[in-house]
Amino acid sequence: MQHLRVFPLCRLATDPARLLPADALQRVVRAERPVFLDGACDADGLGRYSFAGCNPRARYVLNDVPICRDESRQIAATHWFGAVEQAHAVRAPAAPIWRRLQAVIDDWHPWVGVGLLDYELGRSYERLAERAAACDVGTPAVDFAAYDALYRYDAVRDVAEIVAVDEEAAERLRCVLRAAPLPLSPLRCGRLRSDLSREQHAASVSAVLERLRAGDCYQVNLCRWLRASMPAESALPAFLRLRDVAPAPLGAFFRLDGAHEGGETPFVLSNSPELFLQFDWSQGLVETRPIKGTRRRSGDARQDAALAAELLASRKDAAEHVMIVDLLRNDLGRIAHPGSVRVEGFLRGVRLPTVHHLVSTVKAQPARDIGLAELLHATFPGGSITGAPKIAAMQLIDSLEPRRRGPFYGALGWLTRDAGTLALCIRTAVATRGELVLAVGGGIVLDSNAADEWAETEAKAAAFARALGNHDASPQRGRAAG
Repeated sequence: MQHLRVFPLCRLATDPARLLPADALQRVVRAERPVFLDGACDADGLGRYSFAGCNPRARYVLNDVPICRDESRQIAATHWFGAVEQAHAVRAPAAPIWRRLQAVIDDWHPWVGVGLLDYELGRSYERLAERAAACDVGTPAVDFAAYDALYRYDAVRDVAEIVAVDEEAAERLRCVLRAAPLPLSPLRCGRLRSDLSREQHAASVSAVLERLRAGDCYQVNLCRWLRASMPAESALPAFLRLRDVAPAPLGAFFRLDGAHEGGETPFVLSNSPELFLQFDWSQGLVETRPIKGTRRRSGDARQDAALAAELLASRKDAAEHVMIVDLLRNDLGRIAHPGSVRVEGFLRGVRLPTVHHLVSTVKAQPARDIGLAELLHATFPGGSITGAPKIAAMQLIDSLEPRRRGPFYGALGWLTRDAGTLALCIRTAVATRGELVLAVGGGIVLDSNAADEWAETEAKAAAFARALGNHDASPQRGRAAG
């Protein structure tokens, strides 16, 4: 957002000196297409800023994912390295779906695009099986909106301000932020219930293990869905409770106006801790921070330290992590200046309010003429939520999971012509049609077993369960992966 200017949040003496992020969200949510990117905790240096906006200047919505055809397959096969004009060059593929998104973001300059990318977009350029059931949460394949002004809170400086293209845009947002928030509805939500039984989930785990033993894959991320009855007016209080119970560095709250035709519009509630992509073309830098390996936090300091040490010492978690780091090194290598891919902070422990994680940073210098389209083609969907090798894992996921993933395990965040930040849609729910839908999963490797995998998905759902009042749904033991 380097091209945006900074403006004071308030101009009137009667205005508050500062507006905290939750207060800003409760003001923009009444307007058109509100968005909130939530740095509720600064874990691993990712949660410094929170952003809020509304009333976008433009919208780009793609309702359905186009199916891969022969010509798009040929595009995907043109990747090569070579010496051109005495300089290293990389020719990387970019599917039409990504070229269109890049063109939209470029045309919007200097506005900021904020939105959501569906996991299934990879289906437009990779041949995957046709599933019997589509995703039923009503979110589009692509939903981005362009904002000329955003509220920004800097947690390090404890300062709230507006970043905008000009004073007029800043004043329009100020008017929204000055207004008193609407009264918050009470949180009404039923108990989270799994779409799959333990037996059905165990059968899928066994099928994955069979394919792993056959050498078809090394790791596969398998997910299941949880559902709870919840009216639309409870989406905002549910998210505010979630950020209190388990603040995350890359959370988000979106209302996707108009995504349903003739029906209720979906809300996206994300508690994501995982950076999918961060790039800055002016700095010549792209990075991703895969998470693989998790332990719960404990209120007892000694036990908490023991859990962190257990995670760092776990050979299984380290093996899972290495597989995904290698996959992402390969993904970034497809668009990187040769020799520039590097790993920093390998297998470091990161503490979030409710969990310990294993995280690594993979960085690269993008090659000449690489843009957003090539970057997304090379990396989407994220390797930590597919498995390794990626395409084989995606094909196995398609054959085992009962429906398309839709927004779950896709990506959300902000994009400009010059830079962007996208988080993975893990620990993310959609409130739609009178219910809350949450996807939870984990990576399966050869020494996985069904009971532990089920416990891991329960641990993944624990923050949502506590936020929604399902207190006894939070596991007290076990490990959560990815």
